Amino acid sequence: NSEGETLGYMPQEVSFDGCAYFGEFMEEKIEGNKKYKFESALRMLDYHSFDEYQLIETLSGGEKLKLFLASVISQDPSLLLLDEPTNHLDVDTILALSEYLSNYGGRAIIVSHDRAFLDSVVTGIWELDDGKFREYKGNYADYEEEKEKALEIERQVYVGWTKKKAQLEKLISLERTKGASGNVGAAEKRYSREVEKTEVKDPFRNKDIPGLKLDGASHSGKLIVDIKNLSKSFGDKHILEGVSLEIRGVEKIWLYGKNGSGKTTILQEVEQLVESGQMENASIRLGNNLDIGYYAQTQSVLNFEATLEDELQRLGKVHWESAISMLSRLQFNKSDWERKVKTLSYGQRARLIFGAFSLGQYNFLILDEPTNHLDIKTRMIIENALIGYKGAMLIVSHDRYFVERLGINRIIFLENGTVAKEELLGVMKFS
Repeated sequence: NSEGETLGYMPQEVSFDGCAYFGEFMEEKIEGNKKYKFESALRMLDYHSFDEYQLIETLSGGEKLKLFLASVISQDPSLLLLDEPTNHLDVDTILALSEYLSNYGGRAIIVSHDRAFLDSVVTGIWELDDGKFREYKGNYADYEEEKEKALEIERQVYVGWTKKKAQLEKLISLERTKGASGNVGAAEKRYSREVEKTEVKDPFRNKDIPGLKLDGASHSGKLIVDIKNLSKSFGDKHILEGVSLEIRGVEKIWLYGKNGSGKTTILQEVEQLVESGQMENASIRLGNNLDIGYYAQTQSVLNFEATLEDELQRLGKVHWESAISMLSRLQFNKSDWERKVKTLSYGQRARLIFGAFSLGQYNFLILDEPTNHLDIKTRMIIENALIGYKGAMLIVSHDRYFVERLGINRIIFLENGTVAKEELLGVMKFS
């Protein structure tokens, strides 16, 4: 570290070092003369309820992230290290963080797969790909353009090398046919010098994105879910207050709201009714003949102790032949089939879940932050599958680029645990 350099670090998974209460964390992490900066940072991140007796465990994932991030910002670091800072944050907070970083006077190194966020914040991109480090100037859009140019140059070099390889192999074969040993030796030396010692790898190897197709479909007017006057509390904290909404046909609905507004709770309430095998309770009624796929932030639909083969059979409701075929399409080798799900990365588990979705005939998908922690390649796999999906969808996501591509046609805005308004859309486009 340079002399006088101060470091602010936010990991992907934040820890509160055993602090149970909001105030306890604030007292431990924030120096007395910086508490006003801490509160200012919280307000900037749209966190206004400074209850010192609030149990940290009762906060949403986004609220926890805001609390930790505010503690980092308030220290006035000259260097910020942010590891996936937008995971779990609502869209308004991401925009506020983007504005803060755009005006930040220090240096920042950010790991992120949020393309809209990167476009608005970064001035350069460092890429680690296939063990190589490359530096690109500009934002994510600039990176994509320059990356495409670099790949085309690599492709031309590879094509030239393969042509040279084929020519020399043909020459060696021809000289062997003639029986001219001296000429064969000379050709083989050329081959060693011009081909073997200058080997060029295919720049597109292992870059193919496996396609997934979601075959489920619904029809216009079909009742999917009817929620009337749904309320939910945890202790004294009211999460939902009289929420009412209806989903029909092939609607793609974005459930939009700030952290802690109850978005995930609504999805969980519907999923719990599905899991119970019932069609309705006091507040929720499901449509007939629904096959529902549920993707939770925690990926809890998976049995982490099961093998990949067994889990794909269970989720996709298919025989082992279909499960193995899908595992191959998901780029899992034969040696992976007996691995336990818990050994997979977050992105690999996401591909497994959506692979199961593509094996079924789901006519309603419930998706809670499906792109969190995912690399851009896996996000593209999921995006492309959902773009062609013909069923109904209820999605919670902070990823503006992802939501825009899905063709969302309705937004339901949640505020303070209730539906504040709804908006019908033609084609969604963020400014």
